[in-house]
Amino acid sequence: MKKNTNSDLKKYLDDEVACAYETRIPDGFSSRHMAFVPFVFGLMYGVGIFMAHDAAMGKVAFLSNPVVVFGWVLALYCNLIGLLMFFLRWRWTAMQSGLLMIGCFPAVYYSFSGAGLADILLYGTAPLEIKALVFGFSIIWNGYWVYAIIRGCGAIWNDESLRQSVWVSYKDAVVYRRSGAKAAMDQVGIKIYPGNLTVILSILLILPLAWWRKDVSALFGVPVVHVIGVLGQSVMVMGWTGTVLPLMLMIYYPLKIQRATGKPVLFDMIAPPTAPIPSKNR
Repeated sequence: MKKNTNSDLKKYLDDEVACAYETRIPDGFSSRHMAFVPFVFGLMYGVGIFMAHDAAMGKVAFLSNPVVVFGWVLALYCNLIGLLMFFLRWRWTAMQSGLLMIGCFPAVYYSFSGAGLADILLYGTAPLEIKALVFGFSIIWNGYWVYAIIRGCGAIWNDESLRQSVWVSYKDAVVYRRSGAKAAMDQVGIKIYPGNLTVILSILLILPLAWWRKDVSALFGVPVVHVIGVLGQSVMVMGWTGTVLPLMLMIYYPLKIQRATGKPVLFDMIAPPTAPIPSKNR
């Protein structure tokens, strides 16, 4: 593996070089080459759409189900982003990258948990108390992880040294460094999923439902696979955290930076963690 030399790293002190497309984006990583990514997530939304229709158990027509329609809107958003990536040469700004990620990551939650939860609440046969319990559990669990992400991003923003390592200021632009963001996230303890132990324990707790699958399905009025998906929040939370994290780091705070400085915020995938930061706030 090639080591970074001092001469290699000094280019990150040069405004024109550090902000150049070739310095920030790996070879072959043009928007056209990566346009397949949102299309793949669009297909995942397609899976969720038919899961949403299945969970309704024939109680409502396909396009009369608001959960299905919502899935179509998200799928079309992903496909639109894919088309823009294919036909336009992105500058890979923080905003562009953020819009891509917040369109893709919700597919994880919608397809495997969210669609089933919505149909359980709208069309399920479970007593109101059980629906409220399931809904409350989902809100509290996912809400906690969303809050943790927002709090962690705020900690990065409020720490001057961390903030400058994530959003590096140059004369003509500010550069969001992915390596700097990763290091800052590790330092403040941001995690996008609860951890392996929590996932394993969740699976072990859900497995017994297989023995009572007919009773569980009859109680909730949906196929048992949807109930399992709703209860398997330990993995599905990644759909929320994977959405909120780029929303905060690539859209919310960059917009604050742009309003304050008038500079565009570019996205850097290449800079190593050892890349120097200009000593003066330009």
